Amino acid sequence: MATVFAVTMSAQMMTTVAMTVPSVLAPVVSFALHLSPEWLGSYVAIVYGSSMLSSLLMGGMVRRYGSVRVSQGGVFLVGAGMACAATASPIGLLLSGSLMGVGVATVTPAASNLILRFTPVEKLGTVFSIRQIGVPIGAGLAGAGVPALLLVTDWQTVLLLIGAALAITALSFQPVRASFDDDRDRRAPIRPGSIMQPLRMVMSDPALRGISVGGFAFNMTQSGLLAYLVTYVMLELHYSLVTAGLILTASQVAAVFARMFWGWMADRLGDPLRILSLLGFISAAMCLVLGSITPQWPVELVVAAAFVFGATAVSWNGVYLGGLARFASRGQAATATSGSLFFAFFGSLLGPLLYSLILSVSGRYDTGFLLFAAVPFVAAWSIRSIRRRARQSTPAQRTDQARHPA
Repeated sequence: MATVFAVTMSAQMMTTVAMTVPSVLAPVVSFALHLSPEWLGSYVAIVYGSSMLSSLLMGGMVRRYGSVRVSQGGVFLVGAGMACAATASPIGLLLSGSLMGVGVATVTPAASNLILRFTPVEKLGTVFSIRQIGVPIGAGLAGAGVPALLLVTDWQTVLLLIGAALAITALSFQPVRASFDDDRDRRAPIRPGSIMQPLRMVMSDPALRGISVGGFAFNMTQSGLLAYLVTYVMLELHYSLVTAGLILTASQVAAVFARMFWGWMADRLGDPLRILSLLGFISAAMCLVLGSITPQWPVELVVAAAFVFGATAVSWNGVYLGGLARFASRGQAATATSGSLFFAFFGSLLGPLLYSLILSVSGRYDTGFLLFAAVPFVAAWSIRSIRRRARQSTPAQRTDQARHPA
């Protein structure tokens, strides 16, 4: 089990480092390439648009090639995306976003399939939450490490160094590939005509549908606000890049511990939808708090607000993935995860675009945080309604799944 955690967490952590780098470097790149701040929203949209489309094929990819091989390919692609961005050209940035998007889409379905082979269903929320701490650790490393590297080198070299680290990470999985991918089926189909199966699976089940609503809303909030948090703190609150990076890191440190707590709570209650609804309401409140910050606030209070935001709006992933695994039909966890990730990545795509639109209209960064509070709030109410229907649906099937995890 320790090796499973090492593989899945390192893939998640390193891809998250790469995904966080554009947000941290946004002010530097905007100045160097003479770009408006809105470029970041377009770049992130390319990343998640590619993820959204390619995620629908990942269930078949995992079945045919195995979890470790798919993870290796995904991490390599993200590293290649870093190298393309280092060219500082429009074509390089476009190719970078596309490669990173496809790479990121591989990591979660591959990890879900691997973890489910070694985890009792009653511990899924906890185990997935522990695995998902790779996300805040990776974001925290990027938030603290990238500004430090910029003190000694340029931003393009930073991208190349991170790309090299991703390639090394992918190669490190090779010794366990044969033993962990022994469940692969070389005849498993991978064809465009099968992409609707994951979507139909999610939409036909109330529990999976409710969890996917949460994934969509939380990803939309997380990607939209975290993408611009560093720029917001620098340009509107007038903090240095190092201080802004540390504020981002505070939100990720909180998520390391909070993810484990919320996953444990979901397992203890046996009700991931209830936890997702609660997180939605708290996240909405924290969006309002972050949008109310003024330059007169002491930095300690800003860090505290970012900490609580990270403990809620950035700490839902383990509950989400554990819920998908809990409610998926037996043997279909990777497919259910792929279908749900389509909606989650769609939220990640919309978040930065919506924030960019708000920024271009209002000219203020705090307005985006205030308006985004509506996203998790509406999702929380929707999940409450779906939860009631899910509790009434096919209880015999739910019991059978609890005894026989996917």
